[in-house]
Amino acid sequence: MVSNGRIKALGIVIALLLALTSVQAVGSTDASSTVCASDTALFVLPLTNHGANSDSYTISLVGDGAKWAVAAPSGFVLKPGQSNSVYIYVTPSLAAQPGTYSLDAIVNSGLSGKTITNYKVVVDDCHASVLTAESSSLNACACTPGKYYLTLENTGRYSETFAIKVSGAGAQYATPNPSEVRLGPNERRDVEVSVMTPCSAVGDYDLTVSAVSKESNAVANVPLVLKSEACYNFDFVPDKTYLSFCENAQAKIPLNIQNKGIVDNNYYLKVTGPSWASLESTSAQAMAGKLAVVNLILFPRLGTAGDFKVNVEATSARGEQKVSREIVANVLQCYAANVKILAEQDTICPGTEKAYSVQVSNLGKYDSDFVLSTSGTGFASLDATSVKLKAGESATVNLIASPKDTEPADYAVKVLAEQAGVVSASDQLVLKVLPRNSCFGVRTTPAEQQVNVARGQGALIPVVVENLGRESATYNLDVSGSGAAYAKLNPSTLTLGGSEAGTAYAYVAVPADAPQQNYKLTVSARLQDGAVYSSSTISISVAESKPEVKPAMPEKPKVEHTLPDFSAQTQSIKGFFAGLPAKAGALIRLVRHTGASVVSSSHNIELPKITLAKPALHLPEKVSGAVDMVKTIDVRARNKANSVVGPYTEAVKQPLRQARNLFRNLIHSKTFGYKNWQLGIAVVLVLATILAVARSWPKNGKPAAPAQAARQPPVQPVHEQAPSVKPAAVQQKRMWRRFVDWLEEEDKDFLEGEKKPEDKI
Repeated sequence: MVSNGRIKALGIVIALLLALTSVQAVGSTDASSTVCASDTALFVLPLTNHGANSDSYTISLVGDGAKWAVAAPSGFVLKPGQSNSVYIYVTPSLAAQPGTYSLDAIVNSGLSGKTITNYKVVVDDCHASVLTAESSSLNACACTPGKYYLTLENTGRYSETFAIKVSGAGAQYATPNPSEVRLGPNERRDVEVSVMTPCSAVGDYDLTVSAVSKESNAVANVPLVLKSEACYNFDFVPDKTYLSFCENAQAKIPLNIQNKGIVDNNYYLKVTGPSWASLESTSAQAMAGKLAVVNLILFPRLGTAGDFKVNVEATSARGEQKVSREIVANVLQCYAANVKILAEQDTICPGTEKAYSVQVSNLGKYDSDFVLSTSGTGFASLDATSVKLKAGESATVNLIASPKDTEPADYAVKVLAEQAGVVSASDQLVLKVLPRNSCFGVRTTPAEQQVNVARGQGALIPVVVENLGRESATYNLDVSGSGAAYAKLNPSTLTLGGSEAGTAYAYVAVPADAPQQNYKLTVSARLQDGAVYSSSTISISVAESKPEVKPAMPEKPKVEHTLPDFSAQTQSIKGFFAGLPAKAGALIRLVRHTGASVVSSSHNIELPKITLAKPALHLPEKVSGAVDMVKTIDVRARNKANSVVGPYTEAVKQPLRQARNLFRNLIHSKTFGYKNWQLGIAVVLVLATILAVARSWPKNGKPAAPAQAARQPPVQPVHEQAPSVKPAAVQQKRMWRRFVDWLEEEDKDFLEGEKKPEDKI
């Protein structure tokens, strides 16, 4: 029994030993590999199944380098005595830093357990570059370019592209050339870095130049120092930045250029501003630390005034440093004049003369003599050819225009004031010369175009003469025609202002032995030179004279004050209306008594029917009326009255003529077959009849009884009624009676004093 147990234990130990030795790594003996970033290293792990049974295997990788590694195959099965190899690939990334990284391969067996194999991955610096500078410090003049010279070498094992970059305080003044370089392994190239500081940038500036690979993390740097010195510094200062001086005068301003640099230099100058600003010289040379001066010349022309900005710029030839300064030039108007014609434009007629005021002013600071002249036309001149004026003083001269035979047109008359070679001023007047006929137009208008004159008698005809022009004119008046031998015209000359009217009187007297029945009389008005005239024709009809019957005239005859220009036409109308009051009064009394009787005798009042027949009127002949009117007017009194009121009546004659013609047309117009003046008389008569009937109507509105009416006394006239009537009614009747009496009195006076034997109504 003991021996059997020992045998079993020995078998178990042998089996375990066999199991432990069934898997054996027979891989590469090189457990370390050196690679570059992005390159691949290979490790081979051989495996053999030394066991008596088939077994399965899996491979896993751990360690710092496991993130870049992969095993193939990662799992398989081996029969007893069978072998297989596992390939482990390691590729470090581009970002991998140079160094040694561990990698462990773990083999897991289904029957035998796990075994571990250790590897090392060495990442080498395969992407490297070196950047060196010929000199790490540069002394350069401000405003002057400078250069750094550098060398870039690719010390890696691959071709790469490097970007050249600059950083630091002086980087804003530095520019690499080239800015990008492609280099193969162990290849090198020169690189330049240009620097240019502003003229004002003086001092030390640090900057760093870097070569950065675009394919890897390879970077090479080199530090540099830039020392900027004021080699071409200068200052530019004018003696004055503000200057006040007179026009037409030269002024100089020194411009000082101070060379503050360490080298000699030339300077170029440029001026901008008004055209009268210039430089005595456009360039200057200054030694190091020395001063150069250039003059700015200002010479404003005559008439210039105000503040003007002048800009002067100086540029150094070496360093091209620029400095500009501004100067204000205040130019005073020391020699100034002004000419002002007090009229801008006017119209003038040929043959006339007008004067226009011209004001000449000395606006300068000094006393001056001014020469005056005109241009633009030959018909205008000045009454003074020169004036002497103190500073700020003015004088007035006259511009006299007198066109004679000038063609109608617009003429620009220019007045010029000049101070010998220094100042001038002018103004212009536009004169429009009118045509002669528009300046001196005239029109004659007689009061009557048709006049009836009896043989051996006379007629007075007013003639209105109107100046239709713009200027005053004197007109000669005359008469012509077949009736000129029987006519006289006074006054024979009229002087009228522009648009003014005057009156002349033509007196016509046809003798008894005149051979014709009709004559023509032409009244003419013309200028004294006879160029412009107007005429009007009056037709004269001659009537046979009638025997004169002289009525009984009172000692002081009543004179009708009528205007002589239409008295002949109104005389016949006056004769008709003069007899009308008596007839109207008689008719009113008849209607009043008739109405009262009818009302008192009958309860039913029937008003009498009045039939107005168209009156047959026979107007006196116009010729006889005109002769009578002329005979009743005292010629001397009329002339005296006309001399007093003539100037006042002339202004209203034209509207009076228009009103007279309107009234004449109105009263002679017809309505319903009757003339308007006849209808007017009829209306007055009807109204008077209605008023009389209304006054006779009883107060209580009822007619009196027949018995009582028989006992009443006869109706008395209104002015004879008893005092029992109310005072107000009596007063009204008395007023009416007085009106009727006045009508009868006027009728009586007319019949006794002015009625002619031949007047018939």
